[in-house]
Amino acid sequence: MTKAIAIIGAMFGDEGKGSITDYFARQNPTDSIVIRFNGGAQAGHTVQWVDNGETKRHVFSHFGSGSVAGVPTYLAEEFVSNPLLYSKEKKLLADLNIDPLLYVHPQSLVTTPYDMIVNMILEARRGKDRHGSCGVGFGETVARSLSHKKLTVLDLFSNSRDELRIIVDNIRSEYIPDRFKDQPLDRNTNSDASWMSLLTSDTLIDEWLDCVEEFVNDILIADYSTLTHSTLIFEGAQGLMLDQQSPDFPHVTRSNTGIVNVSAILTEVDVVLDSFDVVYVSRAYTTRHGAGPLDFEKELPYCIVDETNIPNINQGTLRFAPLLLDTLSSVTLHDFNKCDIKHAPEVHMAFTCLDQLPPKNNLFIAGGVEVESNREDFIGILTDSSSYVSYGPTADDVRKR
Repeated sequence: MTKAIAIIGAMFGDEGKGSITDYFARQNPTDSIVIRFNGGAQAGHTVQWVDNGETKRHVFSHFGSGSVAGVPTYLAEEFVSNPLLYSKEKKLLADLNIDPLLYVHPQSLVTTPYDMIVNMILEARRGKDRHGSCGVGFGETVARSLSHKKLTVLDLFSNSRDELRIIVDNIRSEYIPDRFKDQPLDRNTNSDASWMSLLTSDTLIDEWLDCVEEFVNDILIADYSTLTHSTLIFEGAQGLMLDQQSPDFPHVTRSNTGIVNVSAILTEVDVVLDSFDVVYVSRAYTTRHGAGPLDFEKELPYCIVDETNIPNINQGTLRFAPLLLDTLSSVTLHDFNKCDIKHAPEVHMAFTCLDQLPPKNNLFIAGGVEVESNREDFIGILTDSSSYVSYGPTADDVRKR
């Protein structure tokens, strides 16, 4: 019998999915696997833990957030692999004495450095009309795969280094000019000149091929028949408000952020589920990192410390709003109704960052009206509608009601 747990961001991402995934991974570390079922290396899932009295933390992007607990990761078909960022994160994890086991679906799309460059150029050109991209080429990889050359993990295994060089050079020489045909790069423009210098560098291709070689040597390529563990932990990326079907296009991600991909994988695996829990995660307030609408946006009177979502050129600073209870209820119900498997799931809410709430002046939106509450009453409202609450940054801070 198999237990499945889907951890899904309920808002705009950055809800605390990393610590919640870590919490579930620690319940059965010897026979669990974390499945990254959407998105790619643009995720930033923070896990913090104490090792021999020393506090450590890592922001997972390519690996699952169960890695600290020793739980392997499976990158599903709908995950976009990025060898450059894989190599970078692997080195960071090695410094923490963590060596994760990584399975990857053969049809997982692969990001090239040119997808990343196009992503950054286009986002910079949008100026005040930015989409809110992280700048690591996830959306551009999907776009290229639909209109030009589809590059998969299986291709990395099936082609020699020289053959891969020809493939990626073709993306550079043919796809890049086509991508910028409406507004060509101009060598006489300082910003374009610096990008063109990088685009024409063969060294960049060599560096990517080195990372590809490392990636291929490290991972285990496997289809869904690999998922024979007793606990399947589905770790979502981004949140429901960023789903590609969201009405807020283009300020969305090019993936299904909710239950759709989870249902499809479970159907393909065709396991007998003993239980299926869907855990929608939200902070005790609303955040958005990047451009796009944010209802009731304001500077919150809270002492919020966020070491992960630091200001950057692509996404700017982290933005805040009171907890949108009405929105939270509607988007989670809408997503849950998309579930299409034999075993009906049980729905749960998990609220994080409760330790950051002040004694007074806590804000939330109910019935379209801003409500002010003291800490105890506000936490009471949240715990009445949730199964899990977290009062800090680690798995040990998570409480089950």
